[in-house]
Amino acid sequence: MQSSKTPLTYTFTTLDAPNATLTTPTAINNAGEVAGYDGGMVPEHPGNVFSAFIYDNGIFTTINPPDATYAQAFGINDRGSVVGEYYGVGTNAQGFMYDHGAFTTIAVPNATFTQAMGINNKDEIAGIYYFNNQQSYGFIDNDGTFTTIDPPGSTYVIVSGINNHGQVVGYDVGGPPGYFVYDHGTYTYIVPPGGDIFTQNQAVGSINNKGEVVGSHLSNSVELGFLYDKGRFTTIAVPGAVATNAIALNDRGEVVGFYSDSSGVSYGFVDEHGTFITLDAPGATSTIPLGINDLGEVFGYYDDATGEHGFIATPSGGSGHLGSYLMREASGLGLHDFAPTRADHAARPAGGSGSSPPFAGGYFDALASIGQAHTIPPGHIG
Repeated sequence: MQSSKTPLTYTFTTLDAPNATLTTPTAINNAGEVAGYDGGMVPEHPGNVFSAFIYDNGIFTTINPPDATYAQAFGINDRGSVVGEYYGVGTNAQGFMYDHGAFTTIAVPNATFTQAMGINNKDEIAGIYYFNNQQSYGFIDNDGTFTTIDPPGSTYVIVSGINNHGQVVGYDVGGPPGYFVYDHGTYTYIVPPGGDIFTQNQAVGSINNKGEVVGSHLSNSVELGFLYDKGRFTTIAVPGAVATNAIALNDRGEVVGFYSDSSGVSYGFVDEHGTFITLDAPGATSTIPLGINDLGEVFGYYDDATGEHGFIATPSGGSGHLGSYLMREASGLGLHDFAPTRADHAARPAGGSGSSPPFAGGYFDALASIGQAHTIPPGHIG
């Protein structure tokens, strides 16, 4: 395993929502706030029904729309606005936006399913929708005006995220299968050289504010990650691993994902410009990072003998690129150049804009939630 001369170390904070048997974080912003959902087969969550939450500095806040019987949060921006999906009694799935206590329903006209997946600092929202549980499409919602994302020949579109420039990363099935970036009417396909693309339930992609994209593919039946930057591909492969999956990246180019060893155990990793750091939550049987913000805070989930738990891994020390940045932050130099502090965030009035640093690149748990998102809760309309 490659290591820097003075590697970063990470402190893990477990996220277990009260009265829930499952806690799944899905996104993090540059203030360290985490969005996600929790649930489980307990009296507070009958029938494995999920509730959306924001986690901030040890406190879980439930953010279910008023008429929701089931809700999941998938994206959060640096103002703390959250998007996701919910079901009401006898209703179709609809998206929602939560903004400091105010809820807005997001529903593509005539669609039977609308799911909001990501939100940038301009409050542009990306997601997916479909009619009668058939072909799916992507969308961008700009203050109630919807733009459809439908690559030529596609029959199934997954949208993963949106950056502050309105660029959307997604996955196309039916056209030229693979990742794409939608940029104001133009589609750019991202097909790693010499590699087969995963099926739609395995496709995970993330885009940062520089337009860099990470994802995973098969090369000679081996799972590898990749970084795409303006036509150039860089392979991401943890040394000694039998499989490497790149999940997300931040605006500083640090990539997170997970890898598997020869015994099939999965560990998380941070790729700091070619230097790999393993993330292994204490007592975990597997650790799966899902995103990273510009301060290097990593979120995800891990499994242990008691079940599944969310986590935040906070970095410290190190002499590499990120370590130098963290030292500069701690000294107060350039403190506001890249991201707001929690104090900055708390000082902003509700609904206020504050500063608008780059989107953190946090990402939903696509590997788990794509299947769940298309599973209709009992007693609801699909």
